[in-house]
Amino acid sequence: MDRLCYSRTFIDEPSRFREFEPRSASCPALRSRKAERAMWTELCREETASRTQVAQLRQRAETLHSSQDAFAPLALWPSPSTGSRAHPQLCRRPCTFFAKGSCPNGAQCAFCHLPHQQASLDKRMREQLAAYSETELLQILRPHFQRHALATPDLCGFQELLDRELLLRHPPISSADTKASKSHELLHKRLARLPVAALVGFCSRISGPLPQLLRDELNDQRQ
Repeated sequence: MDRLCYSRTFIDEPSRFREFEPRSASCPALRSRKAERAMWTELCREETASRTQVAQLRQRAETLHSSQDAFAPLALWPSPSTGSRAHPQLCRRPCTFFAKGSCPNGAQCAFCHLPHQQASLDKRMREQLAAYSETELLQILRPHFQRHALATPDLCGFQELLDRELLLRHPPISSADTKASKSHELLHKRLARLPVAALVGFCSRISGPLPQLLRDELNDQRQ
């Protein structure tokens, strides 16, 4: 005979089965270990596939970059205008019309249509260069021609012309280099940012055949 009990003014019979507390609505059912392991396995597989794809794309990009360098020793930009040839080292000055939005001459424009680094000499620096003798000026410009030649061997012709002129002049161990290393460091920093074409322009006041030889070399490289 089942045992009866008195509960809340009613005669109640205790349940034979174990009662479970109701689950909180904010506590979802726990995922089984097998399902959780399968989820992490899938995530790891996707991450591995993504890493492999990124590595393949990086390797392909490096291969394309090296193949382009092999055919473009000057690492030059495409030429959207005649004046843009051999950009950025040997191209002509930036086109003012193109900078304003459009150039009426298009591809036949004699000026450069590609972006340029903002670098130029201020008035004080130009006066400093003008105060040097021709030989001192060549000695100041020489390390900058040399730096371009070391970075891009196709530009070594400019340095060779400069060295030949200096040998003909038999300059002493220059005091210009000493002054430049002490009080004209800012000038050298600015010259280091200029392209070869701008350095050639500073040689225009040199007497003798050197300016024309440099211009001829410049035109040959632009072809």
